[in-house]
Order: sequence, then structure tokens, then C-alpha cells
Amino acid sequence: MLSGRVRLLDLDGSVAAQADFIREVAAERVDLTRLGPAARLWANRAQADAIRAALEPAAKDAITFLGSGDFHYVSALLLEQFREPITLVVFDHHPDWDRLPPRRGCGAWISRALEQKNIEQIFLVGNASADLAFPAVVAGRRAAAHTGRVVLLPYELARPQVWPFRFPARELKANPIGAFAEILPALAGRRVYVSVDKDCLTSEGALTNWEEGRLTLPLLLTYLGLLQSTCELVGADVTGDYSPAVLPGRWKQGCSNFDHPRDFSARGREPAEIARLNGETNRRIVDLLRRGCETDVHTQIF
Repeated sequence: MLSGRVRLLDLDGSVAAQADFIREVAAERVDLTRLGPAARLWANRAQADAIRAALEPAAKDAITFLGSGDFHYVSALLLEQFREPITLVVFDHHPDWDRLPPRRGCGAWISRALEQKNIEQIFLVGNASADLAFPAVVAGRRAAAHTGRVVLLPYELARPQVWPFRFPARELKANPIGAFAEILPALAGRRVYVSVDKDCLTSEGALTNWEEGRLTLPLLLTYLGLLQSTCELVGADVTGDYSPAVLPGRWKQGCSNFDHPRDFSARGREPAEIARLNGETNRRIVDLLRRGCETDVHTQIF
């Protein structure tokens, strides 16, 4: 069962800069900053093994912060610690379900999770990026969506879907609570791991080095509360904090420049403002996960 322990895998200094948040939640910091620059966007085998070695097995039920969404692939390494059947629920602006290399990349970590037989089903919630549109969707795990092992609840889908690259999905936009609530009976009683990339949020809720998402923070908190009231949460991680994407080597820096949007949500904001806003959102997520389902959180939306 999810514990109230808060752990920071500090790869980029982004969460460590949120001094008030770190103090208020008594976060335990694991210093991985020596790995961070070279392991940004994707990790090679040695870097992945070094991150695995830093993971305390007894802390797999902690609320773990990973820093920038550029390190979201670390979620796949955290999931390796679970052997029992679990369901994965991911809130993200991007589906991260590519079949293309790099294997241990932030855009392909859902593909790694699908390789774990004990992960029975994956729910991708809040996607609204061009990654679900043609031509990017050609590289996605559409077959898993057709079999139902991946269930897509995007905020909005690009139209029209191009045959033969269509896939089943249920949009949230018209009825965000109702569409999400329809999946809850299927999750009842399940052991669920939650992964949140804050780039799914509007800029009022998070400032990241990716595009602005479409979910409001109250809506995300409502979703998390509904999951808490329906399932047994066994683990959680949070990414989507801001740090400049500076990488060693021309090849990786070039890939970063190509992949990251120019109009990212933290663009032009002062570091103190970024740390304050992201830290406040992180604290609200931790407070909700720690205290369980709160009626007053739900009533903000209904």
C-alpha cells in the first residue's frame, strides 16, 4: 500500500530547488546529479543500472519525485520492483508509447512497462499532444490499445484519425469527470501504480520544459482522489518539474533541441516563480496522496 514517505531521485536539481516543498513534506533526497546530464532523455544500460542500484526496495511504496519529464523513463525502472499483478495509471500530455529507439527513453517507457507480464493493464489519461496524431502515432503501441491492455483517455484527439492507424480512445474534453468515472468499476479493488507527468497540466498548475497540457490541477487532484477511493494505490511517481535541457555531446543535445518544443510552458518565467508554482503543486499532490480521498477536493469540480 502507498506510504506517506516522499523520496526525491535528484537527477537535475529541479525539485531540490523547491526548498519549502522539500522541508514541508520531509522529502528524502537521493543524489543522482552526477548521472543526470548524460542520462537525460534516455539512459544507456550502465546509467540505467546505476539508477536501479540507487533504488531502495523498501521504498517502492513511496511517493517518488523524478524531476524533469525528460527522466520519465525512470518510472519503468521503479515498476520493475513490483512482482505482483498491478495496473498502471499514467497522467501525461504525451503517451510515451513509442516502439522506436532509444529503448530506455522518456518517449518509450510505456513500451518497457508493457514488457512486464505482471502489469495487467495501462490507462493513459490526459494526452493531448500531436503524438496521438498521424504521422507520430505510427510508432505507437496501437495493437495494445486494440486488445485493451492499453486504454486511452486523451483530453482531446487530433482529427481526423488516419486509416489504418486508428485506435480506440475515449475523450475527456466533453465530460472530464464522467468519462473518467466510467473506467472506475474496472479498477475497483485493483492494486494501482500512479505516474504523473505535470506537463499534462495547464500553466496555472505546472511550468515545464514541454508543452502546456489541458488538465487543470483541481481536475488532476479529483482523478487522484477517485482512484484512492476505488483502488489500492501501491506506488506513485511525479515528473514534470523544470530544469534547462542541457546535455553533454552534440548528438544528444541536437536530439534534445529537435524534440523539445520551443514554446514550452516555463519559457520566460523566473526561476523563483517556477520553483514556487511547481513546489506548491507537488505539495498538493503529496497532501492528497497522504491523507486519502477528500470530499472537498471532489466538490471543486462537480
